[in-house]
Amino acid sequence: MADVTSADVNLATETLRVTFDESKLGFDEIKTVVENAGYGLVAPQTRKRAELGVDGMTCASCSSAVERALNKLDGVWEASVNLATNRAAFSYDPAQVKLAQIRAAITNAGYTPLDLAGEDARDLEQEKREKALLRMRFRLIVAIVFAAPILYIAMAHMFPVLGVPLPLFLNPHQFPLVFALAQLVLTLPVMLAGGRFFRVGFKTLIKGAPNMDTLVAIGTGSAFLYGVYATVMIYLGDFRFAQHL
Repeated sequence: MADVTSADVNLATETLRVTFDESKLGFDEIKTVVENAGYGLVAPQTRKRAELGVDGMTCASCSSAVERALNKLDGVWEASVNLATNRAAFSYDPAQVKLAQIRAAITNAGYTPLDLAGEDARDLEQEKREKALLRMRFRLIVAIVFAAPILYIAMAHMFPVLGVPLPLFLNPHQFPLVFALAQLVLTLPVMLAGGRFFRVGFKTLIKGAPNMDTLVAIGTGSAFLYGVYATVMIYLGDFRFAQHL
């Protein structure tokens, strides 16, 4: 067989020792070959311990979803996922389930399995986390910079004691369309900065394992779409929607 590196049969103990690529070959295929040769093959009761990195987790419900996906597989025991380290540790029986199937289960849950091997891999993983943290900090700053004036425009009328009234051209009673468009333009960068919520949230929703990103995406997405609808209605002449952005 192409994916078998070596095979050794011990007549005295009636055992077969095989070295093969578990990601491409499983016990059933080897058993079929042995049976075709006129003999029987019984799987030994063995367990292996393994770890995989898991990319895309953002909250406890994410790690729970990965654990559920792994525990559903026949031949997988004691699956646990650590959100802090983004790692999944599990015991499995190579005769019942292949690592390729375990990776597929993680992928189907809406996340990305990653191989872990040695110090170099850990260093690369740490570097990747640091870069992701920098990108997240940048997106947060962008969101704050554009969200602050939105808060001022939308809520200034509720805080007259501050003594900072809206400019006349942003008055919702005299210029409702400008009032709406200004908020819409300022909202777009905030939505783009938080785009990861939508990518991850709807991906996990489609996979049947919604998480906190899904809640944020649905909540903010619904509000944004209603705001766009209200802006269109203001443009069409229904100025009452200036009070419902």
